[in-house]
Amino acid sequence: MVRWNEEGFKVGHCHQAPLNMDYSVLALSNNTGTRHILNRLRQRFVKIYKQRVFVHHYEKYMDVGHFDTALESCTNVI
Repeated sequence: MVRWNEEGFKVGHCHQAPLNMDYSVLALSNNTGTRHILNRLRQRFVKIYKQRVFVHHYEKYMDVGHFDTALESCTNVI
Protein backbone atom coordinates (compact mmCIF):
# COMPACT_ATOMS: atom_id res chain seq x y z
CA MET A 1 0.00 0.00 0.00
CA VAL A 2 1.09 3.57 -0.49
CA ARG A 3 2.66 5.46 2.41
CA TRP A 4 0.05 8.26 2.37
CA ASN A 5 -2.74 5.78 3.16
CA GLU A 6 -2.51 5.86 6.97
CA GLU A 7 -5.43 3.48 7.49
CA GLY A 8 -3.81 0.67 5.51
CA PHE A 9 -6.97 -0.35 3.68
CA LYS A 10 -9.59 0.99 1.32
CA VAL A 11 -13.04 -0.34 0.49
CA GLY A 12 -14.93 0.67 -2.62
CA HIS A 13 -18.49 0.05 -3.78
CA CYS A 14 -19.12 -0.10 -7.49
CA HIS A 15 -22.53 1.08 -8.71
CA GLN A 16 -22.31 -1.24 -11.73
CA ALA A 17 -22.40 -4.83 -10.49
CA PRO A 18 -21.11 -7.80 -12.55
CA LEU A 19 -23.58 -9.68 -14.70
CA ASN A 20 -26.13 -11.73 -12.67
CA MET A 21 -24.99 -10.16 -9.37
CA ASP A 22 -26.83 -7.74 -7.09
CA TYR A 23 -23.81 -5.74 -6.01
CA SER A 24 -20.03 -5.51 -6.21
CA VAL A 25 -17.48 -4.63 -3.54
CA LEU A 26 -13.70 -4.35 -3.79
CA ALA A 27 -11.50 -4.38 -0.69
CA LEU A 28 -7.78 -3.78 -0.79
CA SER A 29 -5.94 -4.37 2.44
CA ASN A 30 -2.45 -4.32 3.81
CA ASN A 31 -2.62 -6.77 6.69
CA THR A 32 0.58 -5.45 8.24
CA GLY A 33 -0.95 -1.97 8.40
CA THR A 34 -4.12 -3.17 10.08
CA ARG A 35 -2.27 -3.98 13.30
CA HIS A 36 -1.34 -0.32 13.80
CA ILE A 37 -4.93 0.81 13.27
CA LEU A 38 -6.31 -1.70 15.75
CA ASN A 39 -3.63 -0.78 18.26
CA ARG A 40 -4.50 2.93 18.00
CA LEU A 41 -8.20 2.11 18.34
CA ARG A 42 -7.47 -0.06 21.40
CA GLN A 43 -5.38 2.68 23.03
CA ARG A 44 -8.16 5.24 22.52
CA PHE A 45 -10.74 2.83 23.91
CA VAL A 46 -8.65 2.06 27.01
CA LYS A 47 -8.14 5.76 27.68
CA ILE A 48 -11.88 6.46 27.58
CA TYR A 49 -12.95 3.21 29.27
CA LYS A 50 -10.69 3.79 32.28
CA GLN A 51 -12.63 6.99 32.97
CA ARG A 52 -15.96 5.18 32.34
CA VAL A 53 -16.91 7.81 29.77
CA PHE A 54 -20.18 6.96 27.96
CA VAL A 55 -20.39 3.53 29.67
CA HIS A 56 -23.69 4.46 31.35
CA HIS A 57 -25.31 4.66 27.91
CA TYR A 58 -24.69 0.94 27.39
CA GLU A 59 -25.39 -0.42 30.89
CA LYS A 60 -29.14 -0.75 30.36
CA TYR A 61 -28.70 -2.67 27.09
CA MET A 62 -25.78 -4.99 27.85
CA ASP A 63 -23.49 -6.31 30.52
CA VAL A 64 -20.46 -4.03 30.94
CA GLY A 65 -18.26 -7.15 31.05
CA HIS A 66 -18.65 -7.36 27.28
CA PHE A 67 -16.31 -4.38 27.00
CA ASP A 68 -13.56 -6.35 28.74
CA THR A 69 -14.19 -9.35 26.48
CA ALA A 70 -14.05 -7.15 23.38
CA LEU A 71 -10.83 -5.53 24.58
CA GLU A 72 -9.26 -8.94 25.16
CA SER A 73 -10.34 -10.12 21.71
CA CYS A 74 -8.90 -7.01 20.09
CA THR A 75 -5.63 -7.54 21.95
CA ASN A 76 -5.47 -11.14 20.71
CA VAL A 77 -6.00 -10.03 17.12
CA ILE A 78 -3.27 -7.40 17.40
